[in-house]
Amino acid sequence: MIEGPDVGIAHSEMKVYVNLDEDIDAHRPPACVAGAEIFREPEDQFYGGRLYDANDLEGHQWTFSRLIKSLSLEEMGHAGGVAARDHL
Repeated sequence: MIEGPDVGIAHSEMKVYVNLDEDIDAHRPPACVAGAEIFREPEDQFYGGRLYDANDLEGHQWTFSRLIKSLSLEEMGHAGGVAARDHL
C-alpha cells in the first residue's frame, strides 16, 4: 500500500509464480509462520509439477511450484485425461 498526503491510499494486487529448487512441502511451513494464508495445499499436477498457492499479508497471490517429474506430451495427456497432440 502507498500512503501519503497527496496520494491517499492506493492498493495494487500482484500474482507471482515462483519455481523452487527446494521441496514444496518443506517450503510451506515457514511461509505460514511468516503470515501467508494457504488457499491451495501442496498437490501433484498432471504435468509433473507440485505446487501450492498462498496470499501474503498484503493480499498478493503467490504460486510456489517445483517440477518433480519430467513427462512426455503423451504421458501428460494420459495423466490429464486428454489426447496428446504432436503440436500445441
